[in-house]
Amino acid sequence: MQTKITKITILSTVAFIVCFGLVSAWTGPTANPPSSNTSEPLNVGANPQLKSGSLQSSVDMRAPIYYDYPSTSYYIDPDGDSALSRLYILNDLMVGSSSSDDGSDLYLADRLYDWDNTDYYVNPGSTSVFNTITLNQISAYGFYYLSDINLKKDIKKIPNALEKVIQLEGVSFNWKASDKASIGLIAQDIEKVFPEVVHTDEESGLKSVEYGNLIAPLVEAIKEQQEYIIFLENRIIQIETILDTK
Repeated sequence: MQTKITKITILSTVAFIVCFGLVSAWTGPTANPPSSNTSEPLNVGANPQLKSGSLQSSVDMRAPIYYDYPSTSYYIDPDGDSALSRLYILNDLMVGSSSSDDGSDLYLADRLYDWDNTDYYVNPGSTSVFNTITLNQISAYGFYYLSDINLKKDIKKIPNALEKVIQLEGVSFNWKASDKASIGLIAQDIEKVFPEVVHTDEESGLKSVEYGNLIAPLVEAIKEQQEYIIFLENRIIQIETILDTK
């Protein structure tokens, strides 16, 4: 009887040790999960694992940090700094809170490019290139227009500049948004005479004007007017000479 109890005890002990060893070595399932929507291995153990296919979840996926597989130099830390080689944003990019100014910053290491056309970009430390930029108000010590002859072709003198300038009408007005008084020209009027300096927004249909470029026709208009003034002065001199000889 004693021998039988001893054998049972030994067998129980061995079974316990084997079970404990299996449990300790277990790192989770290695077979495909239900519906075969991902390939093995995928388990809940602490050992690093490679997932060659896509990984999808209908609920939360949480981790303190997400690393790039080929290079751990690239990573996303939701609660800290992240390092990315390139980031594509198809819609909006929001920094900080949408309801209040919490002092959040957006840092650019080099350039922020336009998705559709990399000819347009923002470079905080150097030159930035925009197609169109709309601001409520901007102040600066200088605005420089690219005007080098090496950048231009089909250069022609503006004809009948005075006749065209006379068609423009300077007006005073109040801005609808702020009721602030101002003076200027009407974009639609300018477009009829100098369409090259008027831009129409594709989305809103609102028109804007390159006022600086209007200097060119104004210069030519003054020159044409001056030629006419000189012609009239000469005519006056001729008439006075004729009168003096009588």
